[in-house]
Amino acid sequence: MIKINRGNSILILGAAGFIGSAILNTLRFRNDISIANHESCNLEEFHETYALIRECQPKVIINAAGKVAGIQGNLSNSTELLEVNAKIALNISKSAHELGVKHVIQFASACVYPLNDKTASQPSDLGKGLIEESSKSYAMSKLLAIEIFSAYRKQYGYEWITIIPSNLYGAGDWDHGSNGHVASMLLERFFEANKNSQQEVTVWGDGQSLRNFLNVQDLAEAVKFVIDNDIWNEEVINVCGEPEISIEQLARLIAKTTGYKGKVLFDKSKPNGARRKMLDDSYIRSFGWSPTISLEDGFAEYYKSYLDNL
Repeated sequence: MIKINRGNSILILGAAGFIGSAILNTLRFRNDISIANHESCNLEEFHETYALIRECQPKVIINAAGKVAGIQGNLSNSTELLEVNAKIALNISKSAHELGVKHVIQFASACVYPLNDKTASQPSDLGKGLIEESSKSYAMSKLLAIEIFSAYRKQYGYEWITIIPSNLYGAGDWDHGSNGHVASMLLERFFEANKNSQQEVTVWGDGQSLRNFLNVQDLAEAVKFVIDNDIWNEEVINVCGEPEISIEQLARLIAKTTGYKGKVLFDKSKPNGARRKMLDDSYIRSFGWSPTISLEDGFAEYYKSYLDNL
């Protein structure tokens, strides 16, 4: 998939992916959108990346490409996660610099922040503590990407920003198994348990770790909000949903959404991940942005989309 609007356009990289497709859907009424996915441009190759950006001549690049995983995938595919994401970040930044693109948006994950179960993490916390071990390789690739943007901003005056969302879920997140986010893995697990009349479902960890979940469509609206309001002053912008809930509460919400009536068990021998991943997103909210999709409505729509996608 590729679509080119030469000159003064918004180029969405990874437009067929989970985040990219949500952004494309949000911006679909604009007539200045260029899009590309992995089949049309391999962002792990510098010359392909440079050629695409040179052909588009965009005013804004939104990099929604990359490789992600859940806890199990982070542990079993750590090398690939580190290498692929680092290559993409380096190739896009070098190409954007050589072609003089002033505005670039990329995405990181809450796992880049040091372990912190007391307060909501702020961009000033980056690099000031230990990272949760199971996400370390992926987190390091994203920390590298953040530092690359920071260096280019300082040396060349670009207005490149990194958006860090809280845990994402929503339509388009169909990557289950070891590569899935916690929400997508649990949705599939409870759906299968309900379909097969299983008496119990086991969830990794003790269920007490806290997370904040953001619907991917709310993230897409935040990206649009940043562009529409020219919010380029900060290097890193957090974006959160509401409220904060435990993994146990999430599991029971998904069980209810899917109609599952059996037992929900927790395997304490499995890793919990970070005990808390709360982000301080007061910066973007100070401009007037806030999420609009409740967890109940968001998961109901997510499940409907999941069934439609079967």
